[in-house]
Amino acid sequence: MAAKMSKEVTTRMRSALFVVSALVKQGPAVAAKMLDIVQPYL
Repeated sequence: MAAKMSKEVTTRMRSALFVVSALVKQGPAVAAKMLDIVQPYL
């Protein structure tokens, strides 16, 4: 028997999936730029 989720729950799940997919796709580029900023101070 499938449980019906509320609209708020499905909206939060979609938002979370969007953030995860953005991090997966753009995470390495963001990490490289952050390293360029921080590396001179290490």
